[in-house]
Amino acid sequence: MQHWFQNQIFEVKQWFHNIYSYKEIRDFIQNFIQKLIDETDEKLRIVIFFNNTIHLQKVFQEIKSDRRFSNMADNFNFIYEDQKIELRKQIQERFNYQEYKYLLATRFVADRCYLSDVCQVIN
Repeated sequence: MQHWFQNQIFEVKQWFHNIYSYKEIRDFIQNFIQKLIDETDEKLRIVIFFNNTIHLQKVFQEIKSDRRFSNMADNFNFIYEDQKIELRKQIQERFNYQEYKYLLATRFVADRCYLSDVCQVIN
């Protein structure tokens, strides 16, 4: 079991980038996703981690209001520790069933939620 888990970790690509404003985060996410779309044939399933819920919610609002995301905005959702348990479960299931391609999440998700078939992680 340990060996399988270690192999799964190495298959997920991880990216770390320091960004200082919500608009800069939004732009980075948009550029990064567009680059992945242009350069890969794989189905994108991306989890984007945030240090806290306030940052996550502000970036989510930036994404939803930016016209550059208009063709992919419905593929985004977010999950964090203070959501109602039923809502978290619903979002997690919809991500696992590939109804969402992009999930914004706090570190809580890494500890308590099972997300399947993730191909990219942005931290």
